[in-house]
Amino acid sequence: MQETIAFPPPLKSSNARLSGFSSSLESALKWDGAIPPVTLITSIESVVKEPDAYERFLAIGYSLHDQISSVFSNGTTGVRNEVEGLISSAAEAGSFNQLEVALKKKAFVVKLLQRVIGSRAWSGADQFFGVDALSLDRTDFAYCFASLDTLEHEEERLGFYEGFLLALTATNFKRILVKAVSILEDASLSIDAEIHSAWLEVKLLITST
Repeated sequence: MQETIAFPPPLKSSNARLSGFSSSLESALKWDGAIPPVTLITSIESVVKEPDAYERFLAIGYSLHDQISSVFSNGTTGVRNEVEGLISSAAEAGSFNQLEVALKKKAFVVKLLQRVIGSRAWSGADQFFGVDALSLDRTDFAYCFASLDTLEHEEERLGFYEGFLLALTATNFKRILVKAVSILEDASLSIDAEIHSAWLEVKLLITST
């Protein structure tokens, strides 16, 4: 049973960082490769020696997926409020008329969209798995991890383990970024309409004087 499977220990590589963790949009934008803490109690090498190693690795894959996903359980629910709050704050800084407000909002949206697209989470998620990571489900991730059983050397297994956790974290951040892109694209269209309306008002004022 999965509940009785022993799990490998925390990462030992100096490249792997475990720290306090936040799953907000701002965290996705600033993500530097940090990995959420996972609860693990035994070594991969102990599992390798077992006759049912593949099944044990499969169970570990499910567990790692569930633990990291739980950190992001509310990851996309607050993205809209976060984005709208940032746009609103940018527009309020020293604005004097509707056109100026709309133009500031547009400039901010473009800049924020560039930051979102530039996040390392996009490539971090897909390169490891070789496909769009968001197309994979819980079982796909678990079977991917179980392929660790085919690796012959300890360093290879540790590297795969670390890479898996890194890519799984990136995948969850990518989900937040995809949501942000959709919200920002909608906001951009709405702001374009605001700019057009405000510009017509300015033209009307000019022609009436």
